[in-house]
Amino acid sequence: MKDLIFKLTQPDEKGPDDILSVVSQELSKYAKVTIDKNKNVIGTMGNLNSKQHIMFDAHLDKIGIIVTNICENGFLKVANVGGVDCRVLPGSTVKIYGKKVIFGIVCSTPPHLAKNKDDKFLKVDELLIDPGLSKDEAKKLIEPGIYISFGAEPNLLLNNRIAAPGLDNRAGVCALLHCSKILSKEELNCKVSFVLSSGEEINALGAKTGTFAIEPNRAIVVDTSFGTQPELANENKGVLGDGPMIGISPSISNEISNTLIDLAKSEKIPYQFEVMGGKTGTNADSVAISKSGVKTGLVSIPLRYMHTPCEVVDIDDIKNTAKLLASAVLKGGLYND
Repeated sequence: MKDLIFKLTQPDEKGPDDILSVVSQELSKYAKVTIDKNKNVIGTMGNLNSKQHIMFDAHLDKIGIIVTNICENGFLKVANVGGVDCRVLPGSTVKIYGKKVIFGIVCSTPPHLAKNKDDKFLKVDELLIDPGLSKDEAKKLIEPGIYISFGAEPNLLLNNRIAAPGLDNRAGVCALLHCSKILSKEELNCKVSFVLSSGEEINALGAKTGTFAIEPNRAIVVDTSFGTQPELANENKGVLGDGPMIGISPSISNEISNTLIDLAKSEKIPYQFEVMGGKTGTNADSVAISKSGVKTGLVSIPLRYMHTPCEVVDIDDIKNTAKLLASAVLKGGLYND
């Protein structure tokens, strides 16, 4: 699984669409795969004629940056794509996907020269990126609207943990791929669809249109959620290595949440709770209200340092998430009507 996570979180070679070929190739080992007009990668397996249709969703997109203007000195003005943590950007490396891929540096004022006003955290649209080019050189390679991603590489930490950009939600994608591998070895009585969806960080575009198109009657969304770390209150955060977080919220199905809890207990899969008083802030909010409604559950993988270039997860949490999802199909319990 470590190799798969590394493959999913490597900086894109040509641009954000690179990941489509990576995940479609992996998913096609176990399911019939299509890519729709909104760049959802959808895999289908099991009894395709069954009235019982379960959908698993994990969003494929990750946060990034977009070029808005090229300054007179060749530096780039940018805007965020999704909730980028601008506090950690200054001094970091990025990849700029122009006519050819080039590296850039997010500008940072040296502490020796910083004045009091420079102590505050800048918003992304106040930052500049240095591509090492003059304005004329930059214009030959870069245009407004060009995508920029973090330049960080994935790294294996001690205690079976991985640090990488985009683990929100490539960790969830990895769990679904592993789940599809488990299910491919079994004879399924129901239809199962895996939707690796686009646009969650912006407006849940892929989950909205993908769910509408394939019409499941049960769904479980897999995402990441906040992991415990020093100097933060531990309430309602997940401990890395203690298993997937089962969501409980009035905006999703209590029936499915309870089924997942029962399955985790019976299969001896470690789990945690994530209790929310309203919307979940994930694709589950959109999936649950698709068409006439879909009974929807939520499972999240604990993650530290969300929306930075060095998010951290525990590999065992990804494996146990996959086991829990597979059990939801193989052991039943999702259909009580």
